[in-house]
Amino acid sequence: MNNSSKPSVIIAMSHGREREAMAAEFSEQGWASHICSSGEVIMDHIKHRPGPHILLLDTDLSGSDTEQLLESLRELGRRIAILLVTDRHTANMAGVWAELGAWGYLIKPVSWARLWMYMDHIAEHFAALAERDALRAFSAAQAGAPPAGVFISESMKQARALARELGAAGAPMLISGESGSDKRPLAREAHLASAFRSGPFIAVDCAAYEPEDLDAALFGAEPQDIGDTAPAHPGALECATGGALFLNEITALSPFAQERLAERLRGPEPALLAVAATSASLALEVGRGRFDASLFRLFGAASIVVPPLRDRPEDVPALARAALTRAPMPPARRPALTDEAADLLASYYWPGNERELRIVVERAAMRATGPALTHEDILPLLSRHVSQPASPPGCYVFPNPAAPLCDVEKAFLSEALRHFNFHRERTARSLGITRKTLYTKIKQYDIVADFVRKSEALEQS
Repeated sequence: MNNSSKPSVIIAMSHGREREAMAAEFSEQGWASHICSSGEVIMDHIKHRPGPHILLLDTDLSGSDTEQLLESLRELGRRIAILLVTDRHTANMAGVWAELGAWGYLIKPVSWARLWMYMDHIAEHFAALAERDALRAFSAAQAGAPPAGVFISESMKQARALARELGAAGAPMLISGESGSDKRPLAREAHLASAFRSGPFIAVDCAAYEPEDLDAALFGAEPQDIGDTAPAHPGALECATGGALFLNEITALSPFAQERLAERLRGPEPALLAVAATSASLALEVGRGRFDASLFRLFGAASIVVPPLRDRPEDVPALARAALTRAPMPPARRPALTDEAADLLASYYWPGNERELRIVVERAAMRATGPALTHEDILPLLSRHVSQPASPPGCYVFPNPAAPLCDVEKAFLSEALRHFNFHRERTARSLGITRKTLYTKIKQYDIVADFVRKSEALEQS
């Protein structure tokens, strides 16, 4: 390992002579070292330097505050390996120190042979992490970067330019847009323009988790007791350190998770680029008491709006072709998209935005019998919406006054479920009812079975 790739060493010994002797030895061996004389100096040094670090911490220096200092260092979320230097009388605390993140311990007087063994192992560990991060970043950029030339509309060019500007600033940012609009490309633009571009891009679809599982996915999980067999795992927040964390549909976070996330993201020196996305109005959610005001202030200070797909039809053909290339089918069977079919897609309203476009294109590709998609392949998949034109955004078309109330309620619930892609938690929250009440109504009106029957009829038409 060359000297430039070695972690920096922080020497925190209780006696000045020991600190100077260790610093001279590390310098002779080609290691950069820094001397710290207190826990406050250690914390300040690590906060302002990304690392990785190796900390040699004398327990005589930290004293009774050793455990508190270890816990504070762990909460920083930086890559740091801690070697405690102690005497035989306090070595029985090694188990507690290990639980708080210590790598190991050395008994005074320090054995240089044992210390160099630790140093080599730690350096190899950090090198492996750096290689893993580079591979993750490369893989994420290749798999998720927006295809070149997909967005040709002026509104999306402006949105991408704003994403790059906000990403370079490094502060938490919010991407909002209608349900189904694809917000991830703008998050990737921000990541690639940020100081964290070489780090991983970690995406969490908050709406895809049950509330009790989402906290563990974001913050990690540890065994709750000795008999707990569930494996411990780091959360997305930790995995994204040094890179970007993309939280799609952030309103699905529990109140506790919102408060905890706001606390972790505060501070003058961010350890990652935080990007949130939502199809709801966060300001309204704050007013209704459903979203943490401090978290809204963090993300709401820098925001981007994704224009709805109906306002940029010039983007539709390229997006449709990109969806075709990712369709789950053998490449030999994948049909082409003719200009006539592209024009048909571009003329549609797309109330479900990019998500609906992707689904329609994939289903049309599965139905196609020829080498290219035709009107006949696409039109039946649009007729469900064409027969009932969408009302203007924010408006509600009152049903037939002569219809029975139960029919009106069933139609309204069906449309709400379809709008939220049958995500019941979000639908219930939008309607202001409990999830249990929504389940009861779905069963009462047989909504899911009715929807499946209509879909099958369309497929056979």
